[in-house]
Amino acid sequence: MIRRVWTATARFWETDRSLSILLLLLIVGELVLPPLLPDRVHRGPVADLVASLLLLAGVFAVWGERRWVFRLVLLFSAIAVPTRWGSRLVPGGELASWRAVTELAALLLLTLVVLSKVLRPGLVTRDRLQGGIAAYLLLGLTWANAYQWAALHDPAAFSGAVAGGAGSSQWVYYSLVTLTTMGYGDITPVSDVARSLAVGEALTGQLYLAILISRLVALELRSREHA
Repeated sequence: MIRRVWTATARFWETDRSLSILLLLLIVGELVLPPLLPDRVHRGPVADLVASLLLLAGVFAVWGERRWVFRLVLLFSAIAVPTRWGSRLVPGGELASWRAVTELAALLLLTLVVLSKVLRPGLVTRDRLQGGIAAYLLLGLTWANAYQWAALHDPAAFSGAVAGGAGSSQWVYYSLVTLTTMGYGDITPVSDVARSLAVGEALTGQLYLAILISRLVALELRSREHA
């Protein structure tokens, strides 16, 4: 029974419909929960749970990909989830640093897998469009972990609203406003590493939209020609 459920779940994540579920998880974790749980004490465990579910979904999402891709995502996720929960129990930044690095690697690989599903030849469906949005939000999560890692290694890497420390939701906020190039200025990169990360994300956000739209338009026109 368990094996059948596991196989059915894995097969579902191999389809384009899984992209819609992935997008829903990202919206809930990045946009819905932070304002609903303003108290950091209560927000933390819920955010950890959503992040753990997202990484688990990522493992299923790469089930049908190349074996080395699946193994890498599984490895990084298997390290990131325990260290995420462990960093809440064990004071200090060592576990938090490991969590940021392993989550960054797992999310980056997941982003590439989602993009490969979205941009592959074929009909441009609603699920694939939602997958494109999911990949955009995944980029935001990936950079959020990079910022958190930079801040853990250099507390003076950022100034402003994070001068006294910041939780994961604050780095997600900063990452998304940088990805969309809004840049409100409440958080400012100071160190060379932080500035390089911010510039890299801003460029990625602009190039992503341009490349994604042009690719999807080309796929749609090609599919109509062969219809």
